[in-house]
Amino acid sequence: MSTYILAKGSKLYRKNPTTNIYEEVPQCTILNAPAIRQDFDEITNHSSAGGFKEYAATLRDGGELALELLWDLINIPIHATMYDDSVAEPLPVRLWGIILPNGLNGWALPAFNTSPNIPLDFTKAIRAGFTLRVSGNPTRITGGTASLP
Repeated sequence: MSTYILAKGSKLYRKNPTTNIYEEVPQCTILNAPAIRQDFDEITNHSSAGGFKEYAATLRDGGELALELLWDLINIPIHATMYDDSVAEPLPVRLWGIILPNGLNGWALPAFNTSPNIPLDFTKAIRAGFTLRVSGNPTRITGGTASLP
């Protein structure tokens, strides 16, 4: 029989740069895990054996994480903070955590919060979309919020 984990109940955390405490960003409707990509440099040359290209692994890219929340900047102060971070000059790198529903497993990552997208559809609750652009090494954690750096 297959085993699985449902994503419902996953949580996003942002480290407050003033207090150094991770604060939950409530009402997320879309969260994504880091999509790490490996870059390669083609190093095929006249001395390469056979008829195949050769590659050297170079840098990894932590990718971009799309997220969406039911946005309530009036009653949930961190929602306003999320917007402020995304339009700040210079754009700050913040520390983020994503914790799966078991409360232990997830990821810690340094990222820019970018690309605010807030459609104002009069037939729906306001949703805000943001993109977390990973800058550095996203790490898998197994100790919940206590293991966030």
